[in-house]
Amino acid sequence: MSNHKKYNLSAEQYFYLFEIQKGRCAICDREGDLVIDHSHFTGEVRKLLCRQCNLALGLFGDNPRVMRKAVHYIEDTDI
Repeated sequence: MSNHKKYNLSAEQYFYLFEIQKGRCAICDREGDLVIDHSHFTGEVRKLLCRQCNLALGLFGDNPRVMRKAVHYIEDTDI
């Protein structure tokens, strides 16, 4: 279980999110250990993600414009 106390989330709230998401990452649907995702702007907890998806959002700076550009880049250059 992720560091729920850091995000002011009780263990019960974490497991509630885990159950609602059926133990799957909210982005890639991968099963396994999930971490708490939060907005770097508001500090609010969003959902649970796998570490890979959580890291990717962080590396993109939670910037939807940049993420959309990355998607278009992959779609346009992937053979």
